[in-house]
Amino acid sequence: MRVFSSVVVAVLVSACGPDSVAVWTDAAEDEGVELVEAELTASAIFAFLNGPDATVELLDGEVGLDGRAARNIVAHVRGPDGALGTGDDDLLQSIAELDAIAWVGASAIAAIDRYATPRYGLQDVVVEGVRFSGAEAAEVVAVCNDDARLLLNDVGLTGLQRQKLQLARPHTSIATVAATYGIGSAALTKLRDFAARALGSTPTPPPAPATCQEAAGKRDGVFFTAADACKAVTFLNTARTSDMWRLPRTALDFVYFGGPNRPLGVGLRSRWSALNEYTDAAGVGTGAVTGLFQSLAAWTPGGPTSDTVADAWARRAELVDRPVRFDRAFVSRVFPVSVDPNRPWIAYACGELRDAPGAATYVQACFTMVGADSAGGCQAENCYANRLNTWVQARGELARSTVSGSGGFVIWLSNSGFGTPAP
Repeated sequence: MRVFSSVVVAVLVSACGPDSVAVWTDAAEDEGVELVEAELTASAIFAFLNGPDATVELLDGEVGLDGRAARNIVAHVRGPDGALGTGDDDLLQSIAELDAIAWVGASAIAAIDRYATPRYGLQDVVVEGVRFSGAEAAEVVAVCNDDARLLLNDVGLTGLQRQKLQLARPHTSIATVAATYGIGSAALTKLRDFAARALGSTPTPPPAPATCQEAAGKRDGVFFTAADACKAVTFLNTARTSDMWRLPRTALDFVYFGGPNRPLGVGLRSRWSALNEYTDAAGVGTGAVTGLFQSLAAWTPGGPTSDTVADAWARRAELVDRPVRFDRAFVSRVFPVSVDPNRPWIAYACGELRDAPGAATYVQACFTMVGADSAGGCQAENCYANRLNTWVQARGELARSTVSGSGGFVIWLSNSGFGTPAP
């Protein structure tokens, strides 16, 4: 018996935004299943179902699907051999294709969406010319559905704008917020900035000067065109640490905190005004300059300027063995120090980091301690001491993990990149 007999799909298009679809069904034709009207983030659903995380056990258990639907989805995607990455895979390409799988219906698709969107759908989106991180977009939607927050003076909206947002509820995405009468780029900017403050985001560092004066030439044997050099200055000022993985690890803290125009204050990022400030600095050699040059080809200015927990988790497979830095993360849990059963001279001090208290997504972040001291310099008694329920700045390297509760990934922290965030 099919659970979801008919589906109508309408694509909602917003400039540069994630693909979204509205899915609903006629309850009279759905054999008792209630009418479902929800906006689904198709990219998040497919990223989940077409990836290694979507096992029968997870779909049947945590996601809450009927066991037959779970088995049929996995069989469809992975093919007869049951393995991903082989020639018999049939990856899902549309919601209609997902609905056509036996025992997958409206309630199943809604359950998949609820599970996948917070974990796989946190992508940057530009609406009305205003760029939102995935976490900021989700926070704005939550604010617009909540009078206790929407009516705060700090949001900065007019009374009419608030009223229109209330009348347009429920908001299910940043696209529905932007489509509300009276909500243009100025209002969206205010909502984004309010969301950023609520998430504890740090201010965006300044870009390179608008009129770049860089000239073409070699730096430490690496040739930069004038455009490359200008882009490199912008990269030093605004790129995420996860964008800097081609730089030597020793250069990461220097890029953030070693510039000649470093603002006064703990945890504040350097301001670079010329490329030679970096290339001519003591300790910066050919490797660090080459890494900077190689980073430019794959990097686009104007994107995210710092890593977030939600983004790192969404991109975790891509970021394995690469550095990440959270300018401001919340320590929601601290675990007792644990000893490696196979190497008793090694212990681990671990905690959970989130973008904000109560955020759905977290990552497990750990120090490795060899003997009394960790590789990063912290000691067993002070790695996470007094850090529970506080904000920290943290840098480390993302790696795969078999530790229970880690979700298969962990961030190995560097003591030099762990401390108090900017105010």
